[in-house]
Formats: sequence, C-alpha cells, structure tokens
Amino acid sequence: THAMHIGGKHAFDFGYVRITPAFHGAGIPGGHACGFIVNFFGTTIYFAGDTSLFGDMALLGRLENIDYALLPIGDNYTMGPSDAVEAVALLKPKAVIPMHYNTWPVIAQSPEDFKQAVEQRLAVPVHIVAPGQQLTL
Repeated sequence: THAMHIGGKHAFDFGYVRITPAFHGAGIPGGHACGFIVNFFGTTIYFAGDTSLFGDMALLGRLENIDYALLPIGDNYTMGPSDAVEAVALLKPKAVIPMHYNTWPVIAQSPEDFKQAVEQRLAVPVHIVAPGQQLTL
C-alpha cells in the first residue's frame, strides 16, 4: 500500500496516481470524498467517483491528457446526465464511460440518452458497459 491524499500525485512502476477532489459525502467520519486519475502503462483514466459537477474539472483536463473519463450520471446523489455532459466539456477526455446509475429507482437514468447528448454536442465517444460486460482499455 501507499498512503496518499487529495491533491497528491505519486509515481508507481505502472505509471502514476493523482488523487482528485470529489464533491460528495465521504460516508466515513472525518473522511473526504475523492476521485482518481490513474496513468496505467500510458493510458490515463479519470474515475470521478461519486461527485457533483465542479469547475476545477477544467483544471484536471488541462493537467492531464485523459483517455477515459468514468462519470456518474445517476443524479440525486451525484451529478446527473446534463451535468455530466458539462463535465465532459470541461475534462476533454478521448472517451467516456457512464457509471452510478440504474441501481435503484431514485437514480434511474438513460445511458443511451447521455451517450447521444455527448456524442452529438462534443463528438466524444461514450461506451456503455452493462453489468458483467467487459471493456478492454
């Protein structure tokens, strides 16, 4: 293991990890919600975690050349589809994978509608990954 905290970046044998802010309850007393940017053998993945849309996503997009952004679209507890489209505009990733939706009624969303909105407005491909399905990055 290697301890890190929000704002930190550390090099590993496979690449590096940057810990990013996420605006959401941590669920752990004294804890902080966070996301991760992982460069894994040259492929850079942003896992936003449970978060709302926040303006510093533009900074993350300037600091990192993001290949895949995994963004929540469930709404209610995280950003919803329209805010996630804005996140894509700020982050400028090469591709997007929606997450954190349709696990119960209050976060029911259409990943197909999100895909259409992102691809039409921003020309960024969206990969919808069904439960049990794999996507080779």
